[in-house]
Amino acid sequence: MSDIVLDRISKAYDGTTVLDALSLTIRDGEFLTLLGASGCGKSTLLKLLAGLEQPDAGTLRKGNVDVLAQSPGERDCAMVFQSYALYPHMTVGDNICTPLHMRSLGFAQRLPGARWLSPATRRALREAREQGRQVAATLGIEHLWSRKPAQLSGGQRQRVALARAMVRRPSLFLFDEPLSNLDANLRQSLRSEIRQLHDKLGVTFVYVTHDQHEAMSMSDRVAVMKGGRILQLGTPQEIYHTPRHAEVAAFVGAPRINFLAVTPDAAGRPCLQGQPLDERFPAQAARLAFRPHAASLAPAPHSLAVRGTVALVEFTGAECMVTLTMACGTKVVAVLDAQATARPGDALSLHVPLAAWHAFDAQGNSLAAGAAALPLAA
Repeated sequence: MSDIVLDRISKAYDGTTVLDALSLTIRDGEFLTLLGASGCGKSTLLKLLAGLEQPDAGTLRKGNVDVLAQSPGERDCAMVFQSYALYPHMTVGDNICTPLHMRSLGFAQRLPGARWLSPATRRALREAREQGRQVAATLGIEHLWSRKPAQLSGGQRQRVALARAMVRRPSLFLFDEPLSNLDANLRQSLRSEIRQLHDKLGVTFVYVTHDQHEAMSMSDRVAVMKGGRILQLGTPQEIYHTPRHAEVAAFVGAPRINFLAVTPDAAGRPCLQGQPLDERFPAQAARLAFRPHAASLAPAPHSLAVRGTVALVEFTGAECMVTLTMACGTKVVAVLDAQATARPGDALSLHVPLAAWHAFDAQGNSLAAGAAALPLAA
């Protein structure tokens, strides 16, 4: 198979740009997630891949094939929707086998009673049923074969939708927020099942979601989108540890990353909450940031201290989450060891290693962060 290459794809609706000269290469066999808030263009991009929409400009190729010249039926892809899109009057078995019926049987062969007149029709139906049962067994829903969708739970319906997509054995799976309607425990279970399914099938998965946990836990690579553009494309580890833009840093990670403003003093020197920073900080830094898990209470060499007053303490069992209010009013969050002792109203210092700081310019672009071990003024 071949990589899918999108080159400067643009799309607008009623004068509103949804995709803005977007370029992306989807590697053959990878699990790629399009991550972003509602309206960023991720679902539109998925529809373009499926052939449900056409771009206003740009090219879409798979190897030497012009995908835009192909009809949706020629693109060899299967789509799994948020709404399941099951036929309510059909059994689970019929829902799963419908794509095979549409592919192998003509209109006359699909008419009621045709199976009794044509041995070829009976053979095709039998083969479709056998393939459908194999897929159903793979997803653990074979025992639901004779039920109607109304008799199924949300998780069972989503598995049926997955089975219906799998049975065609496509070269590309497209997932449009398939787990959004499920409860938290079921989402976690199906996340692992979808990832295992990808590893077993070895075909390309393109997954759309606004949920960072889904993106980070399942994907080979993540494309973080905003305003019809890709802010960053990389592995989950790259997206989390080395965000190239402040929007990426803010979107990925829970609790959210802490941002602290850098402002010039009267002499024009960069300061962080009134504390001058030396030349080892990027001169054009507008904001510094650190992730809550990077902070600790223990003083350490080559670290910066953030001081403030404890506003909130949240014990979660394995961890203790502390919200600190600095004198300037800025709030920062730290995730500490469960044994940490902190009470609202206490004065507290958080120590963050220099390597854990991120610096961003006024446009939100990442800068190389490096600094002296200077305490930050509360």
